[in-house]
Amino acid sequence: MRLDPRELFARGFERAISLTSPKRGCRITLDPDPFDGRVWTIDAFYEWSAQYFDRPAEFFRDFLDGRKLTVRLVEGEADGARRVFTFDSPIASRFAENARVPVVWFRAARPARAVALLVPGWTRPDRRLEEGWCRALAGHGIDVLLLTVPYHLERAPSGTWSGEYFISQNVFWTVANFRQLVAEIRALVQLVRPDYDRVGLIGVSSGGFQAGLATLGEDVDVLFPVMTGAGLGAIAWESLLTHEVKAALIGRGVSREALSRAWSITDMAVVGRHTLARRVRQYVTLYDAVMPLQYQERLWHIYGEPPRVDLRTSHYSVVFSLPAVLREMASILLAPDEQRLRDARAG
Repeated sequence: MRLDPRELFARGFERAISLTSPKRGCRITLDPDPFDGRVWTIDAFYEWSAQYFDRPAEFFRDFLDGRKLTVRLVEGEADGARRVFTFDSPIASRFAENARVPVVWFRAARPARAVALLVPGWTRPDRRLEEGWCRALAGHGIDVLLLTVPYHLERAPSGTWSGEYFISQNVFWTVANFRQLVAEIRALVQLVRPDYDRVGLIGVSSGGFQAGLATLGEDVDVLFPVMTGAGLGAIAWESLLTHEVKAALIGRGVSREALSRAWSITDMAVVGRHTLARRVRQYVTLYDAVMPLQYQERLWHIYGEPPRVDLRTSHYSVVFSLPAVLREMASILLAPDEQRLRDARAG
């Protein structure tokens, strides 16, 4: 059987990047590993969190408690094309560096009717790729906010690598980190909603987990899951990116099944049916060993099999397809609102 040259390239490219990337695990193993100040067994946490499976927005609330989010300009001009703002995370952190959230805000050349929030993936060492994507979207007439994930970049505590504490063998700390990022996404969606006709949410790789969870409480106009999936315990067990996490989990006696149970409340396989997103456009990477195809397709089924784009790429070779993806995202966000047109004609 003759193999597709594009698949050979995509898988080879991904393997090469993986082999040359540092192999690092989290150097802190919490014992105990509390959640909200309480020590749990996996079964006890599952049974407690199960009360939120049918009302997950209450678990993933915005934690603002009626307060308005305040952002501070720290770099650039207030009306500049690229500005950096910070705000205080709605959820307290055990590390001071993680308490403040930088957001890079890109402005289109003309006043934009649509805005997109971009949630990057895990272990990103810098913003170079993401900033390029944001500039491309701004060039298509979309304002863009680039979030900083907890424990990454400026939010990484001194002496840690970017993302070291975000996903790890510390099962309940990971749940808390997901909840923190979801609260931050929700707070930003609420901040920008009054100023734009449309709000899009782009979740890339693991950022798609939290972007999806944020839509359990925020009715964004379009959700764009990009090479992301559902079935978190299985993904952690099989992904090319989580070998060290898996080894550390096994070392502390946590099985794949137990991990899936503990992370149920964070898994769109369990709670995704409650999404409030008005529209979903999913981008699936067909030759992906970081986010295996079966888990991307599982998420697609959970979202009701919405229109999707199959990319003949791997997790890393997707960079070659992103210009076309970003153009399409912009066209979707800027397209005439069909319902509004129908209402106008009826009026």
